[in-house]
Amino acid sequence: MSRSAAPRAPASGTGAPGRLVFALAVAAAIVLKIVLLCTSQSMADGDEAVEGLMAIHILRDGVHPIYPYGVGYGAGAGLEAHWAAVFFALVGPSSIALKAVGLCIWLVSGGFVRAIAASKWGPSAGRIALVAWGLAPFAAQWSLKVSGGHNVAVALLLAALWLSECRGKRYAAACVLPLAVLAHPVALSMALGLAAALVLGAPARERVGLALALALTGSAALALLWPDGTADVVWNPVSQGFDWAAIAGAFPHVAAGLFSANLNAQSLPGLFDGVIAGIWATAVLASLVALATGAPGRRDALWLLPIVACLGTLGIVRPEELAARHLLPVLPIFCLLLGRWLASLQPAPALIGLLLLGTSGAAVQLREVASPAIHGAGPHGRGVDRQNVLDVLAELARDDVAHVYSGDAMLQWMLIFESRERVIARWRKPVGRVPRYAREVDRARLDGRPVRLVVVEGRPEPGAPYRFESRPLPGRDWLERVFPPSPAEPEN
Repeated sequence: MSRSAAPRAPASGTGAPGRLVFALAVAAAIVLKIVLLCTSQSMADGDEAVEGLMAIHILRDGVHPIYPYGVGYGAGAGLEAHWAAVFFALVGPSSIALKAVGLCIWLVSGGFVRAIAASKWGPSAGRIALVAWGLAPFAAQWSLKVSGGHNVAVALLLAALWLSECRGKRYAAACVLPLAVLAHPVALSMALGLAAALVLGAPARERVGLALALALTGSAALALLWPDGTADVVWNPVSQGFDWAAIAGAFPHVAAGLFSANLNAQSLPGLFDGVIAGIWATAVLASLVALATGAPGRRDALWLLPIVACLGTLGIVRPEELAARHLLPVLPIFCLLLGRWLASLQPAPALIGLLLLGTSGAAVQLREVASPAIHGAGPHGRGVDRQNVLDVLAELARDDVAHVYSGDAMLQWMLIFESRERVIARWRKPVGRVPRYAREVDRARLDGRPVRLVVVEGRPEPGAPYRFESRPLPGRDWLERVFPPSPAEPEN
């Protein structure tokens, strides 16, 4: 995007007090993430557990998966899994080692957030934007997620944006944008907006070349990494139509979720989170108004393109699946614009605004430390009781049960990874993401070995996390009707 004149930085952001406040805020953000990693975020959700298993298999079996098991998209997961394999080799497999990869990616993205804002609007804007990124409510969980390449895609989008702001590096930016989409399709809408802004904001003589660079890099990446046509895509969020009413119905919880701890939630946040989400949303709206109505020499309307383009994701994902995580790429843009806006204010209101945002976001993260739940996609957006999962695994170990039929799709992966494959589980699909798991469970049952059924415990209270219980297997007819037998292993 074209470089615009930087707004005047407030005095509070240029002197020692400004640097001290910045250093303390960044230190607090990092400490909070480490505390979260060791408490409420100390267990992988279902999607993360799949990547944990990928990392185990990389070390043990020498395989090198690119996409998440059973899914034909999200190459960023392969990068995350290989990174996790390095950590596993150093300290052993664990959810904490796995999710530390998410923390590393979050730190990289934070570096880009600061560099972009500082390059475009001055060092004060860079510091404010980084503080917003570190203490935002959404960082409570998603600063530590390794979920199918989402955060890798965001980091690549930011890398492309940073390159576009560096003199002479627009072509490199054009080459990185398609890689972000390859990392995870959640980047598609934002990448299109950034590509449009990049081409339109470049000198006329470069526009054709930049468009060609985008097309060629995208085509080459797809040609090299296109998945095997026989891959079993077990989940696909793409909508088959465009339902305005359903999208409008989902929009309130998606918009509120952007400024809440749980980006997987499919319901409105509670009062505490709702008030803080309102504070952050108001500040973001103010920064957008300042962007759109700024003086002619400071206005940069092209920044509105990626934001508006990101909303296109709402028309791509099935409305019943929509959650704030599908708009994840817009969150660092909001932090950048908050940096721009607060840096343009007088020192006193700028400091008050930063303190209000920082303390409210930190309050959300501190509250999250005590949460008993781990939140994942789909129904797990309401949370799964971490201790309950460990209790179920302890019960299975006590009874010497190594094979489980899981009544919950995500729980199967949590049980397998948290037990380091001591427990093998399968869901209703006769062929799962790892086909051999389903065959092993069926074989154990037919051989007369101990096998259990793990299902949701009773009827969960509204808003309460899911709990599970282990039960004896029901009759064979019911079992084979609900859990169709897995096909035999194909012969080579």
